[in-house]
Amino acid sequence: MKRKQSACLLASMLLPGVLLGWPSRAGAQSTNLTTIEQMLPAYEQYADDCEAALNALPTPYSPAVQDDVNEAMLRINALRSIPTIIQKDPSYFNNSIKPSNLVAWKQGWDYFLACAQAGADSFAGMTSGTRAYVSPIDGGLLFYELQLPADYTPSKTYPLLVLLHPGGAYFWEANGVGGAPSNNPKYANSTETITIHPFGRGSNSYAGMGEASVLEALADAEARYPIDLNRILVGGASMGAVGGFRFGCFYPDLFAACYSITGDTDYMLPKYNGMFDPIESLCNYANIGVCIWDAPKDLSYTQNEQVASDLSALQQTYPGYYPYVKYTDPNGKHGVIDPTLLQEGWDWMWQQVRNPYPAQVIYQTYWLRYSGAYWAYVDGVVDPTKPALIQANLTSGPAVSVNVENVTNFHLNLVPQLVGSISKVAVTINGTSLNVPTGGEVDFAYQNGSWTKAASRYGSGLVKRPGLSGPVLDAFMQNPVLMVYGTTAGKSDAQQNAMVDAALMNLLGPGDGAVVYHTPFNRKQDVQVTSEDIANDNLVLFGTPQTNALLASVAGSLPISFLSNGIQVGSSQYTGNGVGLVMIYPNPLNQNNYILILPENYGSYTGLQPSSLYKFPDYMVIYPYSTSLKPNQMRILKKGTFSSSWSL
Repeated sequence: MKRKQSACLLASMLLPGVLLGWPSRAGAQSTNLTTIEQMLPAYEQYADDCEAALNALPTPYSPAVQDDVNEAMLRINALRSIPTIIQKDPSYFNNSIKPSNLVAWKQGWDYFLACAQAGADSFAGMTSGTRAYVSPIDGGLLFYELQLPADYTPSKTYPLLVLLHPGGAYFWEANGVGGAPSNNPKYANSTETITIHPFGRGSNSYAGMGEASVLEALADAEARYPIDLNRILVGGASMGAVGGFRFGCFYPDLFAACYSITGDTDYMLPKYNGMFDPIESLCNYANIGVCIWDAPKDLSYTQNEQVASDLSALQQTYPGYYPYVKYTDPNGKHGVIDPTLLQEGWDWMWQQVRNPYPAQVIYQTYWLRYSGAYWAYVDGVVDPTKPALIQANLTSGPAVSVNVENVTNFHLNLVPQLVGSISKVAVTINGTSLNVPTGGEVDFAYQNGSWTKAASRYGSGLVKRPGLSGPVLDAFMQNPVLMVYGTTAGKSDAQQNAMVDAALMNLLGPGDGAVVYHTPFNRKQDVQVTSEDIANDNLVLFGTPQTNALLASVAGSLPISFLSNGIQVGSSQYTGNGVGLVMIYPNPLNQNNYILILPENYGSYTGLQPSSLYKFPDYMVIYPYSTSLKPNQMRILKKGTFSSSWSL
């Protein structure tokens, strides 16, 4: 059965203004802004009153009430962000935020307050709206727009479309926050599908915290709605297309197909860097459908032609794998493709079905954050600066053949769905044959010159592994993050918080209205950090052992040493006023989590962009220098990636 995409979804892809989401910056103060400024005091009081009523609810909250409170606070936060937007970007009110937004937010928080007071599920019976969830990374309220079928029933399962927004669509978070949910069929999906449109934390090409936000939204939707896990599509247009390429490559086992509408693989990302650019690991698309729409007039055309050519070559090498289609609109342009070609691509994608247990898995990784897919996963590498590859094949017998490159440890999930009811299976690894038990995950390691079944998942001692492999960006990808400033230097809390604010600006950009939306993160003095914090959080430690007592307690366990006036890396010393260390490392107090060390002057560096974080390795010794035109530039005196054993 062919699935027709809803008219509203196709329109959002075809209209450049909607598709690209670029707000108008031209013109003087708009009528919208004047009206909003007049409305604001009353609506701020309404928001205060609602929050007070929420705070008066009995605790602990039930799950339904907690959801209602989060939904109300999302709208309240949107309203409270308006003064900042007025100050920093008044032209945003020309088109993107209007007086009707304030009215909708109030209707929303009033509705959710009433539901919370009644203990009711605020989305029961609703088929569209904006859903809030809490990100574990910074504790912030994020959201995704939701559309259910008009005749939705929880007794059925539905395919899911993860529609990724283009660049600039959510320049300010408030632009994407809706009011109360609706059961109006006009706003529901006209097809038997569910759509979520995640707020990707801004224009970050779905890397870092932007990537994590999509995975968080997907997990939230899967927990709340009966989604067919084998019928999930992901992608979008422009920057959303970049996300489609990335999620399809790095998480192929989560989706049936990924798609790109006039996008490339590396927009705003390090080009040809396998940690970010999927063009370096097209082999990962072996079992996921790939749909590409492009246009000769678009800047991404040449790259898309190369991607399609490479996928075609892989198809020839591996018959039956690498399903893809490409549609070229000779009259198209960025974000605008002929509707007939669009529909042909959608018809093809909705026919794709994920196979959770394909007979062949091919997965290459440059970063153990992305460790494998389906039933074959890399757990350790020889050289973390080079790509690692696992290729696992189920053959007749059944038997399993595995080829690995630059790998020390891996595991296979030998469940009955893959190998049947047999109790043991022959596994051949780079020519070495083993008989291993089936029924679940089996670990393998390269020891004493040969492959063997391993007693544990990872190598002995401190080793790089998925979720604990660096580089610096990895600290902001999964666990809660706690900012820890020192107390031994005699600075006030206000001074220390200003230091953290400045550092976050250089790392991630402003908390709203920039590349990566984020909250201020939780913060504590070094002497306030608890055993619970150490057990659960990645700790960002500011300063040196002389200024931060918690850093002093672990400094002796680090591979890089602090000097009284600088840093020592191996036998090399780097000294001088302002020399500092940026370094990610397993926390010596809990080696399952990270510490990230930042110098106290990190926020004073000028010229840094949030995307600079994508290029940071495991450690850098840095030094501020100035020119007549550019003060406090960052000079890197030494940088590097730790070995697989976290050593120099």
